[in-house]
Amino acid sequence: MEEKQHPFPSPLYIGIIIFLGFIFSLASAGLLSIVATTTFPQIKTNIQAQRVLAKLIITLGELNLFLFTLLFLYRKTDSLPRLFRLNLVPGRFLALMVPLGFALAIAGDALDRLLQLILPSTEITSQLAEMLKSSSLPELSLLMLGSVVVAPLVEEVLFRGALQQAFEKTIGVTKAVIYSSLLWAIIHGIMNWAIQIFVLGVIIGYVAWRLNSTIPSMILHAINNLVAVIFYNWDIQNILPAYEWQNQVNPIYTILSVGFIVWSIRWLDATYRSATSFTEES
Repeated sequence: MEEKQHPFPSPLYIGIIIFLGFIFSLASAGLLSIVATTTFPQIKTNIQAQRVLAKLIITLGELNLFLFTLLFLYRKTDSLPRLFRLNLVPGRFLALMVPLGFALAIAGDALDRLLQLILPSTEITSQLAEMLKSSSLPELSLLMLGSVVVAPLVEEVLFRGALQQAFEKTIGVTKAVIYSSLLWAIIHGIMNWAIQIFVLGVIIGYVAWRLNSTIPSMILHAINNLVAVIFYNWDIQNILPAYEWQNQVNPIYTILSVGFIVWSIRWLDATYRSATSFTEES
């Protein structure tokens, strides 16, 4: 029988803890940067060392965010797997996440390029995009570790696990997915990418709810970040010559990706609805 000693933490409490954890991760990143450059002054004049340090700081920042929130949340639950929605999922659903992840990445790229026609890239977005590039094996290794492994694990258990579940229990599934995705987009602090991040969050949030697990959402998140790393570090035009069309994603790729996303969502809904006892709240 399920323990009732600890009610699920409120969305306000979880949201505040995540926000404070984000502030803590920024502060710890700044401190690490100061300690590193003070201990090794040569970093200040070595561009490659600075790039590696930046990747290391971002990765540790994600870990610090998780450790900070874990410190405050573990006492509020009888089961961390339940809090973070770490439930096992049948293999056929996990297998779908791989092509779905690539479809989301391509559709997201198409949306990003279209939005750039209205909202051109700023200096800040250019600097952030530079963080997704690497010029050495150590830098690429840290980039892959941070963006493809650590970030999906940490952000999914916090936003699609703890926060979205808390919203689901108080305001219903639809608003829960929207609000948690909105907060996820805001905390990234990248206004030019906010729409893309929000849309991605809504789809990933739906998948996490429908399959009642953050494991599939981790896969989707990881593949999306992996594709971003590939696009920023290799000439996609040489890998897929037909991918671009007039500086936009080839409409054929866009249509196929969007079509596969729609089909996947409909299939998940129809298949998993009949296999579970979950009912969607509005």
